[in-house]
Amino acid sequence: MDLCFLLVNKTLIRTSKVYYVLEQEDNVNSLHLIIPPFVFGRDLSLLEPHLEISVPNGAGQDMCNMKVAYDIEPYKVGYLSITVPVLGWMTKREGTVAIRVIFCDSSVSKDEVVFKSTTSTFQVLDANSKEVIGYKPPGGETHDEAIYTVIQDDITDTETAARSLHIDTFNNGDVLVIKNDYGVTAGYQYYNDLWVAFSGNVSSDNVIISQDIILAGAYEEVGNITKGLNETITLPTKGTTLTNLINTVFTKEEQPTKTDPSISLSYGQSGVKEVGTTVNPSYSVSYNEGSYTYDVTTGVTFSDLNVTDSDGHSSTNMSGSFPSFIVLDNTSYKISASVKNSAGNIAKTNLGNPSNPPVQINAGTISRTSSATTGYRPFFYGLLTHTNEPTSDDVRGLTNGGNYNSSKTFEIKVNGRTDIKRIIVAIPKSNTRGGISKVEKTDGLVTDITAAYVKKDTYLSVDDLRKTGTNMVDYVWWCYQPEKIDEAEVHRITMK
Repeated sequence: MDLCFLLVNKTLIRTSKVYYVLEQEDNVNSLHLIIPPFVFGRDLSLLEPHLEISVPNGAGQDMCNMKVAYDIEPYKVGYLSITVPVLGWMTKREGTVAIRVIFCDSSVSKDEVVFKSTTSTFQVLDANSKEVIGYKPPGGETHDEAIYTVIQDDITDTETAARSLHIDTFNNGDVLVIKNDYGVTAGYQYYNDLWVAFSGNVSSDNVIISQDIILAGAYEEVGNITKGLNETITLPTKGTTLTNLINTVFTKEEQPTKTDPSISLSYGQSGVKEVGTTVNPSYSVSYNEGSYTYDVTTGVTFSDLNVTDSDGHSSTNMSGSFPSFIVLDNTSYKISASVKNSAGNIAKTNLGNPSNPPVQINAGTISRTSSATTGYRPFFYGLLTHTNEPTSDDVRGLTNGGNYNSSKTFEIKVNGRTDIKRIIVAIPKSNTRGGISKVEKTDGLVTDITAAYVKKDTYLSVDDLRKTGTNMVDYVWWCYQPEKIDEAEVHRITMK
């Protein structure tokens, strides 16, 4: 039940509507209405009150909406104070003077309570019935059940709270609400001279620790609380809630770390290609905003992407291609990307609080360069049907052994052919690996025939993959040329 209190000449009156305090000090020509924040269950700071005053006229009828100035100002947190001047005709005219306080906002269409004057005292009217429902003249003795609210540090100290109300007698059923500065509330009901705590709506948030906790014994740690072995310490817990105690002991705040943002650059045509190869370069860029230990996102954004290649082309797209190029002996083709990143949010701890000291990704520019596309000249090996100086076409017609960048072992088989005059192996002159180290004839009894492969003093001029005759380089070559090459011969060749 909502209640209403009215103080007339420092005397308390209660109605069934809401809490009010109306003060009419002796020899002071004003009424002072102090309206607590739970009027109509709402915060008065959200409502706009105004007053309507009715006074008697000569015929004994009410005249409404008299223009009487009044002041509205804050009183305590959430309270409202309204001061109304008491004019002579309010108390001296025969009849009734009523002061009506009306609250209106978008969600409360109209709420009101009426204060009524007869001669020099004021009474309270119920807003709906407009009848006097409660009045205690000075020296009155009793009042009905009431609800009282007291703010103090110890919400378990009902004796001090009740004494602060300056009320001589409480009735069975009266309710005492005690709040502390932490916003924790406890409720009690008066019964046979005792304030009995309510047991409903209990949670760890409103279970209050009544005293400090003594930590003693042969241990050094309980959750986040540490002490010396066999030391006795006091944990200051009096007045706090069970929730706060549990968090203090078992919840440890951890500071975050950060991983800076980055970009990824994909260039699928990088690597070593045979000289003369046509490459159609394409790329794609992706962003990583970085991370904080305990945040879902860092808040980092990216701008001003610039992608370039070794040939001077550029793009601002996150994916695309550049003009094709021919791989040459000195080619080292790369793609680079750079982008600006904004500063990130301040990272939070594992408990959702701002990090201290602040952890934050700084604004900057991020760059990435791809691996290069470079060229190589392959080595060749195989069978020749003539004894003339091999031409570029002869060499390129042999088996392409690929890039000679490591030791190699391979076989050459005559495969029943009777027209074979030579077996040769050719490597680029610029290659520094050293060429043939061992040759074995394996078609019968394994025989070492390394000496039969003769390194020639001349060089062969060999073209690149395009075979245009415009990009020739010298090759060193070895030749196997006995009087007759048997059609079943198989050679196993090892290169250094």
